[in-house]
Amino acid sequence: MTATNKDNTTAAAAAIGIRERKQVLRKEIRTKLKALSPEEIRQESLKVWDRLFALPEYQAAKSVALFLSMPAGEISTDAALQDAVLGGKAIYVPQVGKNFEQTDMEMLKVVDPKAVDGTLFHHSWPRNKWGYVAFGVVIL
Repeated sequence: MTATNKDNTTAAAAAIGIRERKQVLRKEIRTKLKALSPEEIRQESLKVWDRLFALPEYQAAKSVALFLSMPAGEISTDAALQDAVLGGKAIYVPQVGKNFEQTDMEMLKVVDPKAVDGTLFHHSWPRNKWGYVAFGVVIL
């Protein structure tokens, strides 16, 4: 085996190990999140965003990229999205491609993040069967 082939084999093995460790970690985190009440998730989410909002890098940013959180069981991004809207920042959200296993995604800019009825813009967007926002005409 050449040195290049050995390096490629080692890199591939490391990638598989990382993927497996990530799966285990995600399972542990999901289990812990399921044990939290919605109010606990809301409070802990606010702590995260307060730390973000205090960063000079965030304050100076003209744009932010955030995922749109599920209705339950994960950190709520609503406060961060609201802050970005109020701060006039451009907002980008990920659109996961057809091959979800390879985490193929593209960051899409939200065209008009202001909601007509005063709620956060994405709350009225259509959802797919898993509860994720179904992208379409709202974003480019």
